[in-house]
Amino acid sequence: MIYGWSTFNMLSSADMLSVCDPDSWLWPKDFIKNHDIYVMFSDNYNSEYIYYFKYGLDFFDTYPQWPFLEFYITDLQSSYLIGYNNSACLLTMGSAIEWLESDSRYIEFIKNYYESK
Repeated sequence: MIYGWSTFNMLSSADMLSVCDPDSWLWPKDFIKNHDIYVMFSDNYNSEYIYYFKYGLDFFDTYPQWPFLEFYITDLQSSYLIGYNNSACLLTMGSAIEWLESDSRYIEFIKNYYESK
C-alpha cells in the first residue's frame, strides 16, 4: 500500500456498485449472515492483515474495536468483494452487486439522491 493510497483506488469503478453513507458498513450483515468470510485490512505503514471469521456476523460485532477503518470482505470462493473506506463509502463487486441493488437502504439512498438534484 502506498501512503495516502488505498486498495479502493485500484479497483475498477465500472465493475462495482457503491454507496456513500456513514452507516453502510453495517449493511453487509444482511448479505453475509453467518457465512465464513475473510476480512482484509491495511494500515498506513504498508502492512496488510487478513483475518478469517467462521461466523461473518462476528466481524460486525468486533469491527468498532479494530484500529482500521477501511476493510474488504470476501467469501471463501472469492465470489464477491465488499469494501468500506475512510470516505464512508461501501463498494460491492461480484455477487454482492445484486444484493446491494435490491437492498431497501440502497434504494432509498438513490431515491433521495436523485430527488435532491
